[in-house]
Amino acid sequence: MDAYRIPPIKTIEKLKSFSSIYPKIYPELEKQYTKEVSQFFREYKKSLDEKILLSNVIYNPSNSLIISILRSGVIFFKTEFEAFLDERIHNFTPYNLEFLKQHQFVTEINTEGEKFILLKTDVKFEITIPKYIIWRQKNDNLLPNPCD
Repeated sequence: MDAYRIPPIKTIEKLKSFSSIYPKIYPELEKQYTKEVSQFFREYKKSLDEKILLSNVIYNPSNSLIISILRSGVIFFKTEFEAFLDERIHNFTPYNLEFLKQHQFVTEINTEGEKFILLKTDVKFEITIPKYIIWRQKNDNLLPNPCD
């Protein structure tokens, strides 16, 4: 199994589309956000410690839910997002959000007097099955073929 971070494509696409609709707030937000995401991935290196962190983050139901909500590309004002999470996550504490910010899964951007919460990095897991196992499964008939 492999685990690594990927750019949050849906969030980037939504910000680009909002920039033309809301020219006062979103162009600056898009500029700051794109800069942060680009900077992170310029310096990003996969490692075993990173793989363990990613697994632990996704294993935590609260953290996983926060990432899943933001993965859809939704753009939240910080106060609205915290209220939204408080309604949806049993035992939600601001610690979950702070932990995700500290480990660069989530970012908080201030622009035009507003604070926004956005997904900074998404997580991807890949599972590889060796060819010999796939071949064996195809050739193993556990039940007799009724046509024989």
